[in-house]
Amino acid sequence: MKEQTVSYTLLVFLLFICQPFIVINQTSQEWTGGREESGNGTTYRFEIIAKKGSHKLSIDKLWVGEDFFEIRPYLKPGFFNNNIFNRNDTIRVLATKFLGSDLTKNRNIHKNSDKYIVPPFDYKGDAIIGYMINKKRKYKKIESFTILKKLNYK
Repeated sequence: MKEQTVSYTLLVFLLFICQPFIVINQTSQEWTGGREESGNGTTYRFEIIAKKGSHKLSIDKLWVGEDFFEIRPYLKPGFFNNNIFNRNDTIRVLATKFLGSDLTKNRNIHKNSDKYIVPPFDYKGDAIIGYMINKKRKYKKIESFTILKKLNYK
């Protein structure tokens, strides 16, 4: 029994060390704009512990269902243009799905990306994060989001 516990702990530790990043929080939050025709949508947020620095790791793609987003990690809210991070930094990723105003909702207007890129593989779960590690393309599945209360802006 004690050997199994030690083996399990060692396995978890090795998995933690070998991963280029660990997603510690993932949320999904629907929102509605406060002015007429200001639109509505869903915002997806991730908090990630980087196990490699940005010189080796680049997080750049996100699929939620079949919706594609080009993403860039950032360190602090309000500093979205700085995607440089170091090992063990907590970085964040933000993606917003815009559905347009209530008047255009039925036309399913998306302003997420100019491209439509199909997910790299069929998957079960809520999302896939695409990244490059040492110049090799990899993917990480996100099983589920924590759903936050809908925001109704006034």
